[in-house]
Amino acid sequence: MSTNRNLLVAAFLAAILICGCSSDKPTESTPEVNNDNLVILRSSSPHFNYYCTLRDVAVIDTIRVLLETNLQRVSALYNFSVNDTIDVKIYPDFETFHDNVEWPTDDIPSTLVGQCVNGYELKIVSPLNSEPINSYSEMLIVVVHESTHAFHFRIMGAVSGSLYPPAWLFEGFAVFEANQYPNRDLIRQRIADGDLPLIEQYENPDFFNANYGYHFCYTIHEYLLSAFGYDKVSVLLKYPNQIAYSLGADVTMATLNAGWHEFLAANYGE
Repeated sequence: MSTNRNLLVAAFLAAILICGCSSDKPTESTPEVNNDNLVILRSSSPHFNYYCTLRDVAVIDTIRVLLETNLQRVSALYNFSVNDTIDVKIYPDFETFHDNVEWPTDDIPSTLVGQCVNGYELKIVSPLNSEPINSYSEMLIVVVHESTHAFHFRIMGAVSGSLYPPAWLFEGFAVFEANQYPNRDLIRQRIADGDLPLIEQYENPDFFNANYGYHFCYTIHEYLLSAFGYDKVSVLLKYPNQIAYSLGADVTMATLNAGWHEFLAANYGE
């Protein structure tokens, strides 16, 4: 399942990048505006509104196709729907983006390039000016990642952002569907060293950052789909703190850890 699915997602992203790179003009729905340097509404599609400066209108077509296509794909897999719109705010540079993100402290990570504020708003650095942190194509994958977070809020029905699922599920869902990770070599080495983490440890932000959280959480989501299927995982996404209800009465965190470690050994070990 994993190999075929990765090939399909890779083909999907490659097709979007190829067709997107040929677009150098705004969509027909782009209004005429004179405030060239303001991040304001420039265009809309069925499920997204696009805010940017006039210069970044050139990337809207690419992002529009990417987001609408990905929404259709993910909503079909996990059986949910988006019936209203999500705002996508594209900032022209890192400084402007960091001035507008919502962060608990003033110490915003210099590598931060995208943020899902809640189920209604995404904020990103323009793919046209995301170097050296991310290339143009990498930045488009970040857009998929952040939009998947928005979809997760919608699945939960918690668009206020006041209820967050555990990071291993929240980030695992996003990196898996954006096909961003993992580094197989580092996971293989941790298996060889007998130094595998526990799923619940990734609920701690410091542990997450120090222990390759995105890489390992990708494999957690991969394992969940392999062991339980999309139908049950979609219930878990909706009720992230009710494992037994979502996955089965006999499923506990202990059985999840045991199953995940076996999955890692079989799929990422020597």
